[in-house]
Amino acid sequence: MDKDWAVEIECDECGKQHRDLCRRAVKWLLNMGCGVAVDEITTTATSEICDAIGFNSSGFSIVVEVKCSRADFLRDKLKRHRANGKGMGSYRYFMAPAGIMKPDELPDGWGLVEVAEKVCRIVKGGKPTYRWQEPYPFEADTRAERGLLCSLVRRLRDGEQSAQRIGTKKTPPSAALERAAAPTEGGK
Repeated sequence: MDKDWAVEIECDECGKQHRDLCRRAVKWLLNMGCGVAVDEITTTATSEICDAIGFNSSGFSIVVEVKCSRADFLRDKLKRHRANGKGMGSYRYFMAPAGIMKPDELPDGWGLVEVAEKVCRIVKGGKPTYRWQEPYPFEADTRAERGLLCSLVRRLRDGEQSAQRIGTKKTPPSAALERAAAPTEGGK
C-alpha cells in the first residue's frame, strides 16, 4: 500500500509541474509576440489539446507542448494529430526542464525551450521575433484553430471560469475573466 501511495504523490507532483510549465508557456508565448495565448483548452473542433497555444494578428500560431518526463516526450509521437506533421501551430516547440530530451531527437521543424527556475531558453528553433517569416515550418490545421478561437471568444463572452486562463499582451490570464464578467456601460 505504501508503494501505491508513493506513486500517487509522484503523479500529483508531475501534474503540478505540468500545470506550472503550461502557465509559463503562456507567458513565454505572450513575450514572443503572440497577442493572445491560452493553456490546456479543449474544444469540439478538434481532439488535439495543446498544452499552450498562442496567436498573432499577422496570421501565425505557435503551439507549445510541455514535457515533464522523457516517457511523456516519447509518447508524444503516438498522437494521431502528429502524423504527417498535422495539427495546430504554424510553429511548434517542446518546453521541458533541461535533460528531458535532446535537440537531435525532436521531430523535423520542432523547436525546444528548456526551462530553469526563472529562465526559458531556446535550445533549438528560430529565435522568435515580432516579424516571424513565411513560409512557416508547418501548415497549421486552421479549421481546428478557428474552432478553438471561437470557443475562447464564446467563453469570454459567457464569463466562464475557464476564461481566467486566457492571457493577452496587456491582460494577464486572471484579469481576462474579470474583464469579461464586468458590467458594460449602462450596467448591462
